[in-house]
Amino acid sequence: MPRRTLDTAELYDAARWELLRAGYFESRGDHYRGQVQECRVLADHYSRTLQEREQG
Repeated sequence: MPRRTLDTAELYDAARWELLRAGYFESRGDHYRGQVQECRVLADHYSRTLQEREQG
């Protein structure tokens, strides 16, 4: 099944969601450090994609 492109609102929501998840896992302790990092990487990716879309 081909992937679809997220629209601007979905990208914004995805970035916020991943930051919320990162905060949640961070509050759970060091055991979840990898999950926190993964959430932040995804949030950064969504934010960069959103900025590129707004500029171009």
